[in-house]
Amino acid sequence: MINSKKSKIISLILMTAMILSMMIPVSAASEGIKDYNEAAGDKKILMYPLYLDGEDGFNESEGADKLLDGKTGTKYGTGTLPYRCEWKYEKEYTVERIILRTGNDNKTYPRRMGDGWTLSGSNDGANWSVIYTGSEDDVVNENNTCYFVDLPDNKNAYQYYQLNAEDAASDQTDSAIQLSMILLCVNESVEVPDARPYITRPGVIAGYGVTVIEAPDFDSGIYNETNAADGSHSCRPDEDVQTEFCGENYVGRYDDNDKPLDGALIGNIGWTAAGEWVQYTVEVKRDGIYRIDAWVASDNDEPGSVEIYLNGDDNLVGSVESIKEGWQVYSKGTAGTAEMTTGTHVIKVLFPTGAVNFQALEIVRTGEIEVPTEPPTDPPETDAAEDNADDNTPAADSGSDKDKGDDEGIPVILWIVIGGSVLVIIVIIILIVTRKKK
Repeated sequence: MINSKKSKIISLILMTAMILSMMIPVSAASEGIKDYNEAAGDKKILMYPLYLDGEDGFNESEGADKLLDGKTGTKYGTGTLPYRCEWKYEKEYTVERIILRTGNDNKTYPRRMGDGWTLSGSNDGANWSVIYTGSEDDVVNENNTCYFVDLPDNKNAYQYYQLNAEDAASDQTDSAIQLSMILLCVNESVEVPDARPYITRPGVIAGYGVTVIEAPDFDSGIYNETNAADGSHSCRPDEDVQTEFCGENYVGRYDDNDKPLDGALIGNIGWTAAGEWVQYTVEVKRDGIYRIDAWVASDNDEPGSVEIYLNGDDNLVGSVESIKEGWQVYSKGTAGTAEMTTGTHVIKVLFPTGAVNFQALEIVRTGEIEVPTEPPTDPPETDAAEDNADDNTPAADSGSDKDKGDDEGIPVILWIVIGGSVLVIIVIIILIVTRKKK
């Protein structure tokens, strides 16, 4: 009987454990693979993410953006936590596989990826859901090697993604944390871009440095467009505003190394007509006075201009005139400055006469907002002569106390002397009376 009961209990425990193990999702990492296309297997790789934000690396060539550049020879390496990278695709995707490629990891310098790192997804860039939490076993100490992790339980599609590693790996032997590449894969039936698409950037104005707002990143559906059938819509094909990639003839903004930006990867608004406008909803991170510049171009005999408004048509910041040098030869002009507080603002760009190509806004904080201070209020001065003239009481004499007719003029010390003398006299009288009785 006892053995039978024990065997039933053991069987019940084993069955329960089996059921629980089936309920817990298991995502085992792959063996090391040298080629990331091979690591993708029958999945499709999302190859054209737009880098949005992240932390700095050991130097300019090892920042968070290097995770997404598609180059196996670059990496995101740093000795400072947090280790974070945020990016965006042109639309929402349901990720089925993560590919991680190591940097120069080996037995001397082991895998330097955060233990407990997370991949999260979002559709607004603000509210995040964790898709996968990494472990030590996801990759090993092999130089420039790909490892993949499948996500069979992920059923949600996201447009924004974030890699976040707060802690160093437990097998780490130095203070560095790094990764060469992260690639996300979708099901083979999903259509993915075969060339870099235009991806709109969120309008976030930082409180430092220069914030660039690309012209095609206008608010969807909120604009005035009068000749939608003309021109191109290559950057925003679902919108009526005419947009195009700037192309090889582009001349304009420069990158941090004073090299011209690749015009094929940036766009402009063109084929503008009088009275058309677009708007940009932006989030300002810090109160301040901001200068607003615009990049414009024209090849018209009478070049057009842009007018910049902030938070309404009655608040004109200023205008920027274009010059006739070519439709893709851009110059920058300053519209003016405006006060912007922390929070949401709307910038409107109007084309009063058309005949202008608009490529970008540049916004930079130039100073603090001056807060007016009220001067201290002093009590009003009274004229003694006027006060004395209002009543029949003569002004108080500032002479000595002996001229006063009340006790207020007797000093306190005089009262002490008088009181002490009276006390001495009483004591003497008591002594005399006592001796006479004896």
